[in-house]
Amino acid sequence: MKKIALLLVVGSLYFASGCDEKTGTSSGSNSAAGHGHAHEHPASGPHGGVYAEWGEEEYHVEFSPDHAKKMVTVYVLGEDVKTPKPIKANEITVTLKTTPPLTLKLAAAPLEGEKDGNSSRFEATHDELAKEQAFSGTISATIEGKKYSGDFEEKK
Repeated sequence: MKKIALLLVVGSLYFASGCDEKTGTSSGSNSAAGHGHAHEHPASGPHGGVYAEWGEEEYHVEFSPDHAKKMVTVYVLGEDVKTPKPIKANEITVTLKTTPPLTLKLAAAPLEGEKDGNSSRFEATHDELAKEQAFSGTISATIEGKKYSGDFEEKK
């Protein structure tokens, strides 16, 4: 009986832990529901940014700031963390953990070929983005009535 209880505890801890952020893998805090998985993701997205995960790897969102332009672009990517995955949304929200916290509404900026109100790219500008610093925060959106939210953290 003690062995079964021990196995249940160890198994619960394994599934609750998510992946290790230090190795460039997603953390349970990066998903709407959190999960455990044993594969690795790249340390940065295809545009050089950091990413968060939405849902059970339904989407990955890449936070990619351009300090010179005082701009941030968020790309919505598929399960492979490379391929654009357009969503039907006019905007997504990024909340930066700055002092005070800053909430940005990023407007859809569809890539070539994306149509019918779908976009995999969203952009916003703000003076705070000109600062050379490691940003962290949350990226969120509602897609087909389902709310998604994921945390990201740049390492400098």
